[in-house]
Amino acid sequence: MFHRVLLLLVTLAVSGLLVTGCRTQKTESNQPARPIVITTLFPLYDFARTIAGDRMEVQLLLPPGVEPHHFEPKPDDLSRIHRAALFVYIGPFMEPWAD
Repeated sequence: MFHRVLLLLVTLAVSGLLVTGCRTQKTESNQPARPIVITTLFPLYDFARTIAGDRMEVQLLLPPGVEPHHFEPKPDDLSRIHRAALFVYIGPFMEPWAD
């Protein structure tokens, strides 16, 4: 009797694993459909947007009217940069904070 109960429990456990293992995974709705590219200056933004087309989402980091030499990113800006697939900037003389 004990062997039948044990066999039934093992069969249920294995079939439960097989059923749940074959389920398709849902993609999270908050993940972007396209990779994100962050650029610092408008010419870089325009260049990246032209190259990427519809395959990537290109975002400009600096708000309009801000001098790039004196820009200091906020924590929210830094988290956007770290989540991006690509970060495009000129270099340490234009954006010293990027290092």
